Amino acid sequence: MEVEVRIYNWYWKIAVIIISPEEEKNLVNTINILRQKLHWEYRHIILAASWISPENAQIIKKEELSYIDTEGNCLLRFGPVLIEKRFPHPKDKEDTLSIFSPKLSRVVRVLLENPSKEWILKDIAEEANISIGSVHKVGHKLLKRGYLVRNPQRKLRIVRAGELLQNWAVSQNFYQNTILGFASKKPGGDIYTDFINYCNLQKEKYAFTLLSALETSKENKIYSYFSGNLSKLEKNLNLKRVSSRANLVIAIPNDDWGVYYRSRKIEGVKVVSKVQLYLDLYSFKDYLEFWRLGEEVMADLRKTFGFSIIKIV
Repeated sequence: MEVEVRIYNWYWKIAVIIISPEEEKNLVNTINILRQKLHWEYRHIILAASWISPENAQIIKKEELSYIDTEGNCLLRFGPVLIEKRFPHPKDKEDTLSIFSPKLSRVVRVLLENPSKEWILKDIAEEANISIGSVHKVGHKLLKRGYLVRNPQRKLRIVRAGELLQNWAVSQNFYQNTILGFASKKPGGDIYTDFINYCNLQKEKYAFTLLSALETSKENKIYSYFSGNLSKLEKNLNLKRVSSRANLVIAIPNDDWGVYYRSRKIEGVKVVSKVQLYLDLYSFKDYLEFWRLGEEVMADLRKTFGFSIIKIV
């Protein structure tokens, strides 16, 4: 359906697209297809459905689209218009469970990092270091949404892994961690080396991410997760905490276990896993240099999960 909206000097030609429950399950893919079809003809897209879950509402919001559903939930955001309203769904309270919260996302992380493995709930709980009850809740939701299947032996295996990863990336942000900036008078390469030596000597937990997880970027601003004594780090590396122009950016993880899970060593240097790197890079999808430098990692993920990395527009 096509709608024309005029407000003072504003004119908007808007496509209102009714999506099925199946299309809502594959929301990221649905949005990509719609954008390819409608990008040049319409200035804005409104998705309409019987029910837009809170999780999918966040995806639509981050993708800068609008939505309405028959339960009264809506986000209309175009030109000078901003209307947002959410009501609880009386028939589907389990949608309030966020599978991408810091702790519950461990289940998603374990499945994505082991895409060909078949699991029983107990083994996932042990691997993810969370309760079997939490694994059951997340597993039930993933089964319902078609991200897990059971084999004849009742073991679970992830499917549509690439889509699940993209949904996770859309729902989170690098800045949900505690981010601290530090300045040093030393050049980037020296800070990089000093930071690694300090962490190794003090046995502090760290893993480089974003540009610093890529071999080509050692002279740029340094980004690293760090779980240790910040005061000692500042003193030993002669750092000054700053709010801008930092040349060392420290991220204190919102889930220590998750961020360091399957972290890698490249030439003796610890970097985050490719899944975590994708999640972090997605937060900076508007910065094209991040994606150019990270293209090799992204290509590996495309091969592993069989999906297209987000389109840069």
